[in-house]
Amino acid sequence: AYNLNQEHYRMRFANYSEEYYPDRRDLAHYLSDFATYYNLNIEYNADVTHIEQDQLNDNTFIIDVTRYAEPQNVHDQERTECEVTHVRYSCRHLFVATGLSKPNVPPIPGIEHATAYADMSVDLDAYKNKRIIVLGGKNSAFEVAQFVSQVSAHTHLLPILMPRFSYETHYVGDVRAINMRFLDHYLLKSLDAMTEQTILQIGLTYNRSSDTFLIRPKDSDAEEFEEMDRPWPLRGDYDMVLYATGWLFECEIFSEHLCAKLLPNAKKKRYPSVTNQYAAKRVHNMHFLGTAMHSVDWKKAAGGFIHGFRYLIKAVYHQIVERSFENSMVRIDVAEIAKHFMLRMNTASSYYQMFAVMTDILVVRRNGAAAAAMYGEYYYDMLMSQINGLHTHVNDSESAGDACVAVITMTFDYSESFIGHDTVLYDRHRVVQDYRKAHEAKFLHPVLRYYSCKILENRNDNSYQDYAASKYKIKERHIIEDFLTLWDDPKYHFGWLATWIQKIVKHEQNEWPYNTQDLFDAYE
Repeated sequence: AYNLNQEHYRMRFANYSEEYYPDRRDLAHYLSDFATYYNLNIEYNADVTHIEQDQLNDNTFIIDVTRYAEPQNVHDQERTECEVTHVRYSCRHLFVATGLSKPNVPPIPGIEHATAYADMSVDLDAYKNKRIIVLGGKNSAFEVAQFVSQVSAHTHLLPILMPRFSYETHYVGDVRAINMRFLDHYLLKSLDAMTEQTILQIGLTYNRSSDTFLIRPKDSDAEEFEEMDRPWPLRGDYDMVLYATGWLFECEIFSEHLCAKLLPNAKKKRYPSVTNQYAAKRVHNMHFLGTAMHSVDWKKAAGGFIHGFRYLIKAVYHQIVERSFENSMVRIDVAEIAKHFMLRMNTASSYYQMFAVMTDILVVRRNGAAAAAMYGEYYYDMLMSQINGLHTHVNDSESAGDACVAVITMTFDYSESFIGHDTVLYDRHRVVQDYRKAHEAKFLHPVLRYYSCKILENRNDNSYQDYAASKYKIKERHIIEDFLTLWDDPKYHFGWLATWIQKIVKHEQNEWPYNTQDLFDAYE
């Protein structure tokens, strides 16, 4: 079975909200109920204050925790006075899921007088008829600009770099359409605008007596600005400066020794340094979960967001905690290989959110010399980077000693050339109509790769990109993109795949006429 049991459907988030973009309070309610339902051992009203490695044993972590007798408001600068106790824990394996919690403060003279995203008011009256400038160029900055522009006199947006839009890059961390209404204000010539100047080109001067800001070229007076003989565009006073420039990994809770290992490059502070399987590169037995996993698929898939990293965490759990992939593997008949790939491409959700990164892996084995003795070990919801972990599992399983015949993976992906405004919207070849040219498909579609069994012997920390281009890859098969994301046609979908599988395993594939009952039965 692909799911642990049907009981888990009780705790589906769909039971808490039917909104396409749910309210954050619904998520908080859901997580609280989830913890109660599964009786999770969570310590509340406590701060982790320091983490270090035992000086006598690098394999042990020492964790200092401060417990509060009363709940504390995380937005208060000072904790409420109450009884506190200090506790020390030790462990051999440490999973860090602290996200990105340190504000990324732009290095601008005068920034100390501006208001950070985390501190800004959500009361629209605070911005009524104000002249506002917003620093930042990603979703949070556009969200802020869009919000305050409803009532401001005018709102100007200064990006760090010129923004990229998710509809043209397929990356959900780029500016989403829901936050692009502000762009209409600018391009249709309301008083709101986005400037060509970037954050790193300006300085702020705060006038305390008038409680206003002057935006000037960095390290100069506004009168000195020269660009194509036009005046400095940001002249005049501003009433408010808001900055929404993202977040960084908070390393201060770790000892100086650990922090130097987690952030070895002073110029790269957004994410901790991790392997492609989310282990700290320079700290043994430390793994990262949640948003901090995103360095592996940054600007590609959804690993920095809950709808993406939930799949990554599951894959890491099987590997590190269970030390086995038994709960994510089914043994199948060799004649049913094409059917199982069809079932998964029509039902699995991990591919859509973590395309190219998450995969299903099939190891075809032979028990004896006869072709009839072949079978498949079908691993689902795996990381591409976990291929090299299957060799150990195979040696420990009941199939140990059975010869590997082939390794086949299935991911979803876009064409590498399907990027950019004109290509995404206006290229007359953007939709591929001929299933025999599925390798030219632009939109998200299944991609199967056939590897030599030598891929299982690889012990390098390879990325998903490395595996896609591996020297052990023998053949590749694309299934044509589908308008309904429904791969149900017996010729163009199943037949195209089954023919390819048969050539690899030298065994005819059972016919599988698409039916929804099989899809449901696969998850019982």
